[in-house]
Amino acid sequence: MEPIESSERSSYQSVRSGPRRKEDRGAALIEFALVVHLLMALLMGMVDFGISFTHFNSVRHGTREGTRRAVVAEVGSYTTCPILGGAGLSAETKALICLTKDKIGLDETDTRVSIAFDVSYTEGDALIICTQYPLDSITGMYGFMLNGRMVHAQVDMRVERTSLGGSPVTLESFQEGGGWAWCS
Repeated sequence: MEPIESSERSSYQSVRSGPRRKEDRGAALIEFALVVHLLMALLMGMVDFGISFTHFNSVRHGTREGTRRAVVAEVGSYTTCPILGGAGLSAETKALICLTKDKIGLDETDTRVSIAFDVSYTEGDALIICTQYPLDSITGMYGFMLNGRMVHAQVDMRVERTSLGGSPVTLESFQEGGGWAWCS
């Protein structure tokens, strides 16, 4: 190999560090086209799963808050929320369902509540409230993983003051793809 003279060396260096050659101009576009799909999938996943995680936290927190208010007999009197499949409920039970849906803070028509307590319903007895809410993909990209799935929450507490009457088990009709078998 022959040594490169100084004039050739400077022109060789300027080609490498200077503007791209014609063959390299399309490479950036191809690289972008390959990477943009991965970046979009990552971004859409962050949106879909972030919203799903927020719904999960809302359901858990709202269920806990509704149960806490029920065991101290502070359910209020709001009974006009949509209650699906809960015929013949006492006013207190309706108020508890509506309070729980309100504390969850998501779409009340899609939120379902189940309440279970002992027939005697005295201080020290267990009160169980279960809730479910359907997930869906906001972006549509992860619908195959999220659509049709449910967020569930179950909270058990001991009754401190009694206020509920009526049937010891109250179930709203569950969403398609849901059920109450997990709630015990």
